[in-house]
Amino acid sequence: MDIKPFILNYMSFFPFVFIFLWLLSSIVISRIGGWASLARLYRMENSFDGERWRFRSGQMRYAMSYNNCLTIGADRRGLYLSVFFLLRAGHPALLIPWSDIITSDKKYLFMTIKEFQFLRVPGVYLRISSKVAENVLAKRDAAEVQITARQQSNYK
Repeated sequence: MDIKPFILNYMSFFPFVFIFLWLLSSIVISRIGGWASLARLYRMENSFDGERWRFRSGQMRYAMSYNNCLTIGADRRGLYLSVFFLLRAGHPALLIPWSDIITSDKKYLFMTIKEFQFLRVPGVYLRISSKVAENVLAKRDAAEVQITARQQSNYK
């Protein structure tokens, strides 16, 4: 039996199988890590115009890592999260209000990272580097100062 015709016949299916497995793995990672749970409540419907930091890394529940594929953003409304377009299956863009987020510091060996926990989705978290978290939280704090100043000017 000559194996070449068999291989040639089935090689034409390889791109379809590859794409199917790629999409399936992206969706499974979304469900395991908790992105899908966040999307039920925080799916981004409009455009995001705040500051963004692209190609960042993070880790979610059950050690689901997003290495250099996250876009993390912040504005007065909340924390923006999206993934690189090739990994977007099962990962819609998210906008999580600041009121639904608590943060804490976690130490791992020689570094400190920031953990974002989501009050309405218990058990799901996002861990990012302290440097990126500082930028994100600075935007949140700046937005809070602007809102407070605006409220005070309304009372005068």
